[in-house]
Amino acid sequence: MNTFRRLIHSSLYSQHASRTPHSLSSMKPAFVLDIDGVLMRGKHPIPSAIYTMQNLLHFESGLPKYPLLFMTNGGGHTERYRAHKLSSTFNVKIHPEQIILSHSPLQHLAQYYNQYSSTHSVLIIGHKNCAQVAASYGFQRPISSEDLAKCNPLSVPLSNHILDSTIEPHENPKIHFTHEYLETTSQLPVKAVFVMHDSHDWGRDIQLIVDVLTIQDARPSGTHSESQLDLNNSNKVEVYFCNPDFIWPNETNVARFGQGAFKSALKCVYKEYTGKELSYKQFGKPNLVQYEFVKKRLLELLKKNSGNYTEFDRIFAVGDNPAADVRGANSAGDEWVSVLVRTGCFTGKENDEFDRAQIVEDNIEHAVKKILETV
Repeated sequence: MNTFRRLIHSSLYSQHASRTPHSLSSMKPAFVLDIDGVLMRGKHPIPSAIYTMQNLLHFESGLPKYPLLFMTNGGGHTERYRAHKLSSTFNVKIHPEQIILSHSPLQHLAQYYNQYSSTHSVLIIGHKNCAQVAASYGFQRPISSEDLAKCNPLSVPLSNHILDSTIEPHENPKIHFTHEYLETTSQLPVKAVFVMHDSHDWGRDIQLIVDVLTIQDARPSGTHSESQLDLNNSNKVEVYFCNPDFIWPNETNVARFGQGAFKSALKCVYKEYTGKELSYKQFGKPNLVQYEFVKKRLLELLKKNSGNYTEFDRIFAVGDNPAADVRGANSAGDEWVSVLVRTGCFTGKENDEFDRAQIVEDNIEHAVKKILETV
């Protein structure tokens, strides 16, 4: 149980002033790169990232020259899928264990919730394939909000019930939820809610989440005659968010609303309805649990000797979002070095006013070049 509490613990850090930069000389670097806004802009690679990606890996072996991970607040797919997409986009070889998604740490919660799987489900928010991702993590009784709504249509009368049932390539084709499984699981009380990716229907998903938090039997309203309101959440249904980003960059000139905006909407509706603050757990950058998970993964890869390196003593975290990437790295410990680039959310001429990075460059190519010239 101590492990469970440690893994789910997270805290949003207060804004930090700039720390004194480390002396970079004689450092043995490891790199942790954000994806959206650093390597990619929407579905397209950022030009400066193409050369950098190929420069960080050996051409012949494909192995990284330095310890290298990719940590993103994105999600909604398996690590294997994201590794395949990065590999094909940049014509390099990226392995699934090098990918850390916002929901990657959820793998450690499966065992805890599986002890309730004969009597309870876990509700998965995001596109429909997110339930498959949860199943690949080991969760035995996941159900997507789309499938739960389809099985309980009276609970969400304003939803248009447009089903996003397309299975992406390179996901796990062995995971398939039968009609019998969905019918049975949709009638079970919900033990936890995992917002794994951006909601595709805010109205539907807010209604279902509020239902399982405020109805006595933790099931959607409208189908069970015994359902009664319980605004105190006596069932102690836990809510987990995987990505705190309020906005994220794509091909548009102005960043788009992300999972953090959905969380704000849910919190407002829940408080207006119950008079209480929503209790939840938060994964994703800038939360410390994410950085502990990444460091553990770096050490695991080091033991495998899966590259042309034997150690590291500094972790350069390159990102585009001061409130997520810089704040998280600045708060994760002295071995972390925050690096901010201007190809995503941040476009300022100098450093960020509140979350000040230790290195600020125009793009990933300039940032990596500066680091490697001084180590």
